Amino acid sequence: NDIFVTVTDTFSVTNATVVGTLEDGSQISFLNDGVPPDVVPFDSMYSATLTVPLGITNLWIDLSVTAPEKEPWTNRIEYIVVPPPPNDDFENAEKIPTPGGSVIANNTFATIQPGEPAHAGDPAVSATLWWMWSPANDTPVLVDTAGSSFETVVAVYQGDTLTQLTEIAAAQGTGTRPQAYVQFNATA
Repeated sequence: NDIFVTVTDTFSVTNATVVGTLEDGSQISFLNDGVPPDVVPFDSMYSATLTVPLGITNLWIDLSVTAPEKEPWTNRIEYIVVPPPPNDDFENAEKIPTPGGSVIANNTFATIQPGEPAHAGDPAVSATLWWMWSPANDTPVLVDTAGSSFETVVAVYQGDTLTQLTEIAAAQGTGTRPQAYVQFNATA
């Protein structure tokens, strides 16, 4: 995750040293060099990338800022860590019972895995959830995102690994019907 810190003292401070210390003692340096995640070199915005450890709910960072001819500054910042949904990754797809059913889900904080296909051909899809289902018999199937409050994308695949999926059906919601749905014939 990218973290940004703005350093000012009435005016922008562009020559500061900004260091974050985590609870385990490890440190991250916030840079102001225009190299991503930093956007503009030598402005007052310093940035760093932090891989958030798994299984935590709070993350504390002690910031230390020093700059020539300025008073040093320290501050402790708490981040509330909200994990992605449990079925965020293909390997953790949730099983839908053989008879089928309804699922209520939320993709807030969901991500895209490296190697995920462009669902419904849309490279802008930015959050996915995964389910798996196997029918007992050949049957027609409807997958519908009715009730969603935004434009959705639905894609149905066959396959055992993320990079070897075969698309069965896909649709993107548009216009007067922003909630996507697909219909297809499933084989047992």
